[in-house]
Amino acid sequence: MSEPWKEKTLAESVKITKGITYASSDYASEDRGHVFLTIKCFAKGGGFNIDGVKYFKGLFTSEQEVLPGELLVAKTDLTRDGDIIGSPMLAPDFGKGRKILPSMDLCILRPINSETNLRFLFYRLMLGDARRFMWAHSAGSTVLHLESKALPKFSFYAPSPTEQNQISKILSTVDNSIEQTNKLIGKYEQIKAGLMQDLITCGIDSNGKLRSSPEEVPQLYKNTPAGYVPKAWEYKQFSSLYLEPSKNGLYKPSTSYGSGSPMVHMPQMFRSLTVDLSDAVRVQVGPSELVRFGLEEADLLFARRSLTLEGAGRCSLVPKLQEPTTFESSIIRVRLDQKVAVPEFINFYLSSAHFYRFRLRIIRQVAVSGVTGPDLAKLPIMLPSIDEQNQAVERLKACERQIENEKSKKEKLFKLKAGLMNDLLRGCVP
Repeated sequence: MSEPWKEKTLAESVKITKGITYASSDYASEDRGHVFLTIKCFAKGGGFNIDGVKYFKGLFTSEQEVLPGELLVAKTDLTRDGDIIGSPMLAPDFGKGRKILPSMDLCILRPINSETNLRFLFYRLMLGDARRFMWAHSAGSTVLHLESKALPKFSFYAPSPTEQNQISKILSTVDNSIEQTNKLIGKYEQIKAGLMQDLITCGIDSNGKLRSSPEEVPQLYKNTPAGYVPKAWEYKQFSSLYLEPSKNGLYKPSTSYGSGSPMVHMPQMFRSLTVDLSDAVRVQVGPSELVRFGLEEADLLFARRSLTLEGAGRCSLVPKLQEPTTFESSIIRVRLDQKVAVPEFINFYLSSAHFYRFRLRIIRQVAVSGVTGPDLAKLPIMLPSIDEQNQAVERLKACERQIENEKSKKEKLFKLKAGLMNDLLRGCVP
């Protein structure tokens, strides 16, 4: 029978050390400074985000030097929803004997005695009651600040050190699986990007193999405004592939929102190469508007304007629809003649890194970045045969299936972790 859990406070469990007060002049290049952990190093709810790492050349005390595996907590938060305030993070090992230092927006939590397992405490501080405590003891309008006197008062129940260690090992095992899954997703995404580049520049030969590059077999290629492409491919203006003229979307006043038919907006387009209708808003539209602005499976949608340069002219494919659906006025619809062009292939082609330079040429930069229907119409398209387009699509979709399988595994692991945390960290599992 396990020992009963004891109630503790952070003040009884850890010593809290403040981070380093600094000026922007203390920043250094990676090769001239120590690793500097900032508020942007915290993932939402807890954990490490490498994107926030800076490098530091200023003064610090030995007590402020962080060892790999030590626990840090965020004392400030710039996010709108307070996702970072009070979040925990375990310092990674940056290798090569590099010193790790915390900014003044962080504090270090070090165990006072052997009764506290830092990894157990890391997971415990992710639970809902801990997050609510941190929010309740934070103040600020645009920037949240955690009350320094409040943090030591947070109370929690903890088992014996042996049981804390067992629990942290179980949760760490799940975290390691999530990390490995993330690496596989990244690997498959790189494979897909490389394959996409090959398929839209070299294509597939009559034997079903990727063609050798123009450098290897220049006699199989021709020079076009879109670069060197296989001789059998046709150079087309995008508009020559249209089944009907492109169309801008429908504007409806806010009073029309809340019921009716789904309408695609920018957020549904920007998540992937396929429109995600899971959270499409509903808008009241008339029968004639459904006819003129209705979508069909395999339509291509383009972002007519965007707050970012990369978003302007971005393409997304309409999936199979469950009900009549329209698209809003910031979007352009293109419906292709599928006797000459496979929509999925064109979507991959237009979304590729190779094609981005052509899209950049038609983006108009004013208050927001944007493209027009006539600009889209003039885009250069290098078109293989229908058979070759279909083969290319199947290969890319196979990569996408691998990615989606790993993402599904990752989602299941997150659900498993959430369930384990709720049970193990509250003593619900004997």
